[in-house]
Amino acid sequence: MCVVNTDSARLRRERKTIDTMVRFYCHSLHRSGSLCPDCESHLAYAMARLDQCRLGDQKPTCGRCAVSCYQAANRLAIQHIIRWAMPRLAWRYPWLYLSAKWDEFSSSQSKYCGKGHATGMDKVSYKQGSVTR
Repeated sequence: MCVVNTDSARLRRERKTIDTMVRFYCHSLHRSGSLCPDCESHLAYAMARLDQCRLGDQKPTCGRCAVSCYQAANRLAIQHIIRWAMPRLAWRYPWLYLSAKWDEFSSSQSKYCGKGHATGMDKVSYKQGSVTR
């Protein structure tokens, strides 16, 4: 029996990147040998969101995605971790940093990117004072 892996190389890279960033953040700031419970829960939540993404292989990077699938508290925590880890990732893991930046750049061409899709503003047309969607 042949098992087909539907996971794309870019999604595997995105998983590896977020895993590395959370572990680097926790090791540097919380000074523990393994992940603390908070960081472990943030990592598990991020991985679950990637696994359950409804856009699948066509998704942009999470930072550029128009679909808000993260809960507000978890989104703020992951944003904080990424903002802390990304500049330091360039020195510690340069190839991972470059691949993450390349994915971010190439995903900007995706049809699911941009704030217009998140708000539905790309479908709004104004006709003499009335708004139709």
